[in-house]
Amino acid sequence: MLILNGLDRVLDGKLELDCPSMTWSDATESLSGAGYIRQSIGGGFEFALFSTTEGDPAGWFSRKLAAASSVPAGTLLPRDAGGELLATDVTGQEWTAVGLRSERKVSQHQTVKGSARELRTIERTPDGAPSLVEVRIAGRVRFPSNVPSNVTTSLGGRVVAMSVGPGAANTQLVGAKLRARELTGGTSFVLDSIVPLRPGAEFRLLDAVRFLENSPVPWCSLSRWEGGHATFQVRGDRYEPQPRFALPPLPEDETESYWRLVSSLVDRPEDLDRSLRLWIDATATAAAWPLESRGLVTAIAIEAMTELLLPGFVPERAGYSMEDEERARLIITGAGLPDRLERRLLGLLQGRGATATDRLFELARRGVASSEEIEAWKDLRHTIAHGTLPAMGQDLVDKVHRVRTLFSRLVFTAVGYEGPYLDYGSAGWPVCQHSCAAFKA
Repeated sequence: MLILNGLDRVLDGKLELDCPSMTWSDATESLSGAGYIRQSIGGGFEFALFSTTEGDPAGWFSRKLAAASSVPAGTLLPRDAGGELLATDVTGQEWTAVGLRSERKVSQHQTVKGSARELRTIERTPDGAPSLVEVRIAGRVRFPSNVPSNVTTSLGGRVVAMSVGPGAANTQLVGAKLRARELTGGTSFVLDSIVPLRPGAEFRLLDAVRFLENSPVPWCSLSRWEGGHATFQVRGDRYEPQPRFALPPLPEDETESYWRLVSSLVDRPEDLDRSLRLWIDATATAAAWPLESRGLVTAIAIEAMTELLLPGFVPERAGYSMEDEERARLIITGAGLPDRLERRLLGLLQGRGATATDRLFELARRGVASSEEIEAWKDLRHTIAHGTLPAMGQDLVDKVHRVRTLFSRLVFTAVGYEGPYLDYGSAGWPVCQHSCAAFKA
């Protein structure tokens, strides 16, 4: 990878950036290997030059952006500067970039920090010329009044991947496609297709804001997550599906598929508790509902699952026992109090029994739940049930993912599954191991 740090620096006498016209051009000698130049100009503008042909002058091209350096970062480019990009390859063929998209930018904590515009080529590309020209306007950008800041157009176009790992020798830049899913407060990207590389090679998506690691591409798997970037690794010819589970989110409109998945974990599915099927059906059906409704249904299903896993559970009370409560109940009923007062006092004692929260904390003690998941469950279960939202935007999405992860983990415990699964409720969506065997209270 070549990095150009100066505006007038010559790289090996073969490639130069000519200012102030800002034209990239090849020299008389051809370059070998992949070319990638990235330069911040004007406090935030980034320009990239890509080559897909090794040692072929036709693989290089020149382009010009008129007076781009005079446009301050953080402002909207005029139509003649930012709306179109004219690129010419060395053979003299011209082609135009006309793809314009905007997307939400998020920080590490998934809070919206601003927006960005990207200009992309969607017209024909001459044979031997680079497959994509990209101009990225970094930083905060002011959109015109008729374009909302959260607009997401052309999010399924081509992106660029760069080989970064072993087995990537002589591997040029490759094209990929992302399929966009609209979520409350942001957009997640699903890896759709990538030009195949050799087994063992690793590559990194350069411009994906966020995506889900449930790729339908069988030879691709998430290798690691670091610095806000996901690195994928190419598998061999034989694909072994690991991990076994890709849950949650539960598949939309595929209740039977999810039930078959759970049923496959046990020798006798007919022996499973009928209420387990009921709540699996409910959460799978809710996958097509609004996000807050989905979270509430899942939270209620978790409450039912705790009763299934811990029937008759009695929490330990500090300073008194259940025998103390029983003696107090006998005193109240034998004191000759008015009926209304007696019912109120007995109701207070009844409220001291095990709650769903008590059972969840007991499950956390046994290694099935986490404190973060319990807090997310409490927010969704109680707040949404009373007609308000516990969070907005990405925070709400994260809470729903946490409770759906918790629900699946409770299902694993109920059917006795021990093995790998994908935890979509944690940062980076790593592969986790469920090691809590089935138990009875």
